[in-house]
This record gives sequence, structure tokens and C-alpha cells, in this order.
Amino acid sequence: MNNKNTASTARGQKHKVFVNLNNLYTQALFNVLNQFVLEEAMGNLFTEERLIQKIKMAKGLYDAERRVLNKANRYVGRIDVENAEIMFLNN
Repeated sequence: MNNKNTASTARGQKHKVFVNLNNLYTQALFNVLNQFVLEEAMGNLFTEERLIQKIKMAKGLYDAERRVLNKANRYVGRIDVENAEIMFLNN
């Protein structure tokens, strides 16, 4: 049985998760990840803790945008992340 709230797919087919690149929460996450990678490359200590804190800060600052992202992909919590494909939208 397959309806809009379930996430069963045929073998080999991945679930498409749509992410709008203009979403402020998405942009904040990309910025945080970039900072994390740069800090790791420079050999800084405790980068994981700073990453977690910055993600929490972005979540608080851009909660409305985060909810828009969640609403666009209601079934995401019900799928196996190994069987998902992120589709970036720029509109």
C-alpha cells in the first residue's frame, strides 16, 4: 500500500527529498558546514562541539524556514536515509 504518508518505493528507486537553496535555514546549514570543514582542515580542536552549537543556533534563528523545509518533505522521517536522494531547487 502506498499513499502520500508512506514511503515505499520500488527496488533501486530512491525517495526524492527537495531542498530549496533560497531557504535561509538551508543557507545557514551550508555556511555552518563550510566553517566546520575549514576548521577541521586547519586542525582546530573541538570543532564538533562548535558545529553542534551553530546548528542549534541556526535552528533557533530560522525556525520558520526550517518548518517550511519540513513541510515540503513530510515523509522524510519515515524513510531510510540510505534510500534517499537530495534534490536541490533554486527558485
